[in-house]
Amino acid sequence: MSEGSYWPDMAFDVDKPEWKLAEELHLSLEDAEKVYAWHQAELTREVEHVKGEQLGRIVGLLIKPAKNLKALVRSLALAAGLDELNGVHSQDEVAKELGCTRQLISHYVTAWADLLDLEVFKFRKVSSARQTFSESAKRAWAERKKGCR
Repeated sequence: MSEGSYWPDMAFDVDKPEWKLAEELHLSLEDAEKVYAWHQAELTREVEHVKGEQLGRIVGLLIKPAKNLKALVRSLALAAGLDELNGVHSQDEVAKELGCTRQLISHYVTAWADLLDLEVFKFRKVSSARQTFSESAKRAWAERKKGCR
C-alpha cells in the first residue's frame, strides 16, 4: 500500500464485549454472543420503556391547567439545559421576556427537574443546595415575623 493508506488499528477488535463475557463467565464465544445479544435487546426495551414514561410525564404536566403555559414550556427547556435552543443565559432573562417572576420560572424548572429526574444544573442550583436555601429562607421569614411584633 502507498504511504497515505489507512491501516485499521487491530486493538479495537481485542476488547469486544462478547469476548469479555466469554472470558469472565467462562462461556463459549457462541454462548457469550447470545448472552450479549439478549442483554442488548433488554437494554433497548428498557430504554424505550423509560422514554415512554418520560414522554408521558411531560405531556401530563403540559395538559394540566397552568397559569403561565409559556413559562412552563420554557422552564422545561431550561431544566434540560437547552439554552442553545432559546439563546437565554438565565432564568431571570426568561422571566423578563415572559413578564413573570424569576421565582415562577425557578419553581417550574425545579418541578421539571424533579419530575424527570434531571441532573442538569446549567440554570439552577444543585439539588443538595435546595435544603440549605429553604432553611435560610425560613429563618429570614421568622426574623421578619419577629420584627413585626
